[in-house]
Amino acid sequence: MSAPATAKTPGPPRKRVLLVLAGAADRVGTSPQDGTPLADAETPGLDQMARLGRAGTFVLEASTPWNGFMALLGLDGDVAALGPIEALGAGVVVPPGSAAWRADFVTMDDAGLSDPTAGKVNEPAATALLDVARAALPGVALHRLEGHRNLAVADGPPEFASSPWEMIGRRAVSGLDARGRIPAWFDAARRVLEAHDVNHVRVDLLQNPANALWFHGGGVAVAGGLRSALAGQDAVLVGRGRVTAGLATALGWRACVVDGDDEALAAEALTAIATADLVVVRTETPLWAAAASGTAGRRDAISVADARLVRPILGALEECDAYAFAVASDCVLASDTRALLQRPSPIVVVTSDNAPPHDGAPVRFSEYVCERSGFHVQGGQGLAALLAP
Repeated sequence: MSAPATAKTPGPPRKRVLLVLAGAADRVGTSPQDGTPLADAETPGLDQMARLGRAGTFVLEASTPWNGFMALLGLDGDVAALGPIEALGAGVVVPPGSAAWRADFVTMDDAGLSDPTAGKVNEPAATALLDVARAALPGVALHRLEGHRNLAVADGPPEFASSPWEMIGRRAVSGLDARGRIPAWFDAARRVLEAHDVNHVRVDLLQNPANALWFHGGGVAVAGGLRSALAGQDAVLVGRGRVTAGLATALGWRACVVDGDDEALAAEALTAIATADLVVVRTETPLWAAAASGTAGRRDAISVADARLVRPILGALEECDAYAFAVASDCVLASDTRALLQRPSPIVVVTSDNAPPHDGAPVRFSEYVCERSGFHVQGGQGLAALLAP
């Protein structure tokens, strides 16, 4: 008579981490020598992950970086739009029949939008400028957030506008729907902002003026109950701004809102890894650097993110018995045209139970290597399956 089967002892729970490098990916070249900010960056952490795990692409059909982030989480970017998620985090009510947008201070010049952060405008200048914009837009409720960020709420359906990150060097008309209300809001706000003394002083001080409001990320109210494909019993979202708190609230996750650089993000992420089974971290530094300093700035920001985020997180996870770690970009942003391209975005996934690297495994993490790897992740459900225990 055979001995009774012994029940398998479950192993330790797997630590799962998704790190999103906003705006890190560029157009794929025709050869490995065609440089991009990602390919030219110093990325020993990402390269190690590509050697140990699997590098490939994530199929994105996103119209903005935020929508790309939502796609990685397995969420619909139209349902979880940037504006109403920010409103949720800021405690601003979006009534039924109304919509919310981010209303960012930007700098416009003769060529078009030149600075999506308006020279990092802040208090007290930002509040003074928003006050005059309120008077010029009586049908729009404008709420002050922080830095260049504001929130707009108005009756009626949401309307789409391109994200400010892809508007660099482009005139406003190219990113707005002429049939909607946003062009009129933009024109009214710009007239009063350009004439304000605050901006005259900023120009005299060689600072970029906050001479326009860019409305984007429009959507209807989000109360909660969103369910990510990456659901966990104890999930933590680590990021910047009130949008981090809003998204965590909508998902039923814990939020860790950071006011600092990528090193500060990493410190909070490492703390979260110690207690949570799922940690999602997003840094916008490559996106910000692309706007401020072009190709070289984005390359350097990716190098910094690798040093301050990828390598510390990978090192901490390697001390765990079981883990899965994915790093991805939330959009493909062309350096030459500043356009968001509807292309798959590079991703790399490494787990504690990876097999040894196979022959020909990539040693450099780049768009070219990922595109030609044959490894393609289909949507948030596909990513969740790769990270699942």
